[in-house]
Amino acid sequence: MGQAISKLTIKGYKSIRNLEDFELRNINILIGPNGAGKSNFLSFFELLKATLEDNEQEISKLGTANRLFYMGSKVTKACEFKLHFAGGVTGFRLSRNLTANPE
Repeated sequence: MGQAISKLTIKGYKSIRNLEDFELRNINILIGPNGAGKSNFLSFFELLKATLEDNEQEISKLGTANRLFYMGSKVTKACEFKLHFAGGVTGFRLSRNLTANPE
């Protein structure tokens, strides 16, 4: 089994403008009003999985850059994710740049 994520940073993803060094535990409960970003926080893990698997089809199912980027692609140019793992494993940073589909 892989190392658990102990802390993460999400910048520029959907309604999450800047979530820095968010600590995760074995069990986490997300509480907040409608529209606060709970579902977007969870969908981050779908994007992370699809990105690590290089699954462009799954990434495209999550939406266009205007839907994935905080306030749309005209305001936010890239999503940035930083993960830290339990057990002293070094974290890594991933920037995801999406471009408009030429038609």
